[in-house]
Amino acid sequence: MKYLLSFFFLLTCFLQAQTDKPSSIFIKLAEIDQPPVYVGCENQEFKTCSFDKIYSHFMDQVDPKIIFQLPPEERIIYLKFIIDSFGKVRSSMAQAKNEALKNEAKRILKQLPDFNPGIHQGEKVNVIMDLFIELENPDPLLATSELLDSPAMLLKCEDNEDPKQCTSRWIQEFVNTNFDTSKVKRKEGEFETIIHFVVDELGKVTEVNAKGTEDSLNKEGIRVIKKLPDFIPATMNDKNVRVLFSLTIKVFVAFT
Repeated sequence: MKYLLSFFFLLTCFLQAQTDKPSSIFIKLAEIDQPPVYVGCENQEFKTCSFDKIYSHFMDQVDPKIIFQLPPEERIIYLKFIIDSFGKVRSSMAQAKNEALKNEAKRILKQLPDFNPGIHQGEKVNVIMDLFIELENPDPLLATSELLDSPAMLLKCEDNEDPKQCTSRWIQEFVNTNFDTSKVKRKEGEFETIIHFVVDELGKVTEVNAKGTEDSLNKEGIRVIKKLPDFIPATMNDKNVRVLFSLTIKVFVAFT
């Protein structure tokens, strides 16, 4: 009986929603009593939450290859769209100096989720949205390796046919040689930690952290990685950039 009542309640809400009529009123964002709300931004100012969510949506979806190739003054996009009285995005358009960025903005704009509709004088209305967004340069840590001119590498791998693979192999050998298994708590089982670290613009190993269930393994992994020598920094667009490395360390402990 409980399941039947729940289904009936949902069906009733659906039928009620279908009876709502679209509004014929169009209000600019700057003139509306209550602006549309990005879901999750209820009871917060539009500029401090909903706009930030829209911006984050664009940064998450935009192809970084496009932004990396543009100077800052060409990363500005103008968005114009309507959030109707049902909270749906429609009649969207985008403008940008760069044609590729303009087309990318149009694609992303169409993927915006539904909003809580704007309200003016107590009624849900259509809201005309005019927004300027200046996209930041994405963090190279998030960029794919294909975007790099050259990867971060160890000096001894510079002349190798595949310096990236050479560096990866050398790091693994370094960890195997320097890792002190006696520092892992003496209990049976297989333990794993994932070490993340950054090689910065100077080739220094920084921001070392570990994620694993065994704290002693995490600490030993961090200790070893911090002993790595300096790297030749990665480059992109003829500039040194930071890059992220990840390494999984597994230890099997068994008593005989």
